[in-house]
Amino acid sequence: MPSQAVTIRELPQDDLDEWAALSNQFRAWPTSREHILFEERVRPAGEAFLRLGAWHADSGLCGIAECVLSSDGEHSVDESWAYVAVTPQHRRQGTGNRLADQVMRFAREVGRKWVLVDVFDRDLAAADSLLRRYRFVEVERDETSVQDPGAVDLSRLEEHRSTLASRGVQTVAFSEIDSAANRQALHRAFVETARDMPTEQRHNDLPFEDFIEQWFDRPGSSTAGMFVARDGDRIVGLTYTAFRPDGQGEVFDTGVVRSHRRRGIARALKLMATRYAREQAMARVHTDSNTVNAGMLSLNHELGFRPGPVVITFRAKLSPDAQRRVDG
Repeated sequence: MPSQAVTIRELPQDDLDEWAALSNQFRAWPTSREHILFEERVRPAGEAFLRLGAWHADSGLCGIAECVLSSDGEHSVDESWAYVAVTPQHRRQGTGNRLADQVMRFAREVGRKWVLVDVFDRDLAAADSLLRRYRFVEVERDETSVQDPGAVDLSRLEEHRSTLASRGVQTVAFSEIDSAANRQALHRAFVETARDMPTEQRHNDLPFEDFIEQWFDRPGSSTAGMFVARDGDRIVGLTYTAFRPDGQGEVFDTGVVRSHRRRGIARALKLMATRYAREQAMARVHTDSNTVNAGMLSLNHELGFRPGPVVITFRAKLSPDAQRRVDG
């Protein structure tokens, strides 16, 4: 039976710091009040979202839930992204079920066909009952990893960049070439490489305006931490490193267009990102890659990224039967 000592309600902005602190105990990608408000600012006008907190009468915030229709600027016509977490001491008391019921009801009411959730492999046992309750099915896995940038050998980076330059590929920080035209070129390269990313999730191409917000306006980002490879005026490879809310670094969206792969471009860009992280005194740099992306996983390991927890993505189809389970 649900604990009657727990009250669930939508989260007021005054409680964002506490909500983020609890969220960061269970999620792969940390957040903060600043990052949450940024996501709210860039969310399309009028787009619905749900953010809940569960408060115990004696111990305060003990559970959180969220359901959004776009993630990092990426939109889907039929999927939603959800998250539910309850502190260990308050599990098996019905709070998780109550939060999940509201999430699933919300997703169905706004017309979504699917709900996606991410679960650490280490948390599977705790999540099992909710995954079974809504018949979630595993979709894919991402390996998280962490690097000490100060321990990486950068002695051959400039030699590697010179070799690429002799073959017509220049590698530079985007801050050195930032312009309206090159932002368009960067967006084209991002879309091209994103289409080739191994994933089972259904994303539309990120529009230019949304791309600019996510890359250039996100808290912790800087054009000095963006690195690109150019063949003439065409950007053929990209990566960027940004500060996380905890002061450590995160490497995002490393990709090389199909016509320029197997030339060492990704290696050069990631080494440049590592040097930037060292210069910025980032003690650790984090990244994640789909477990079927053998090439990127191998490169990460060669560059000193140590494997961490695996994030497993599950998908559930919203159906009339599922709705009856919520309402029953």
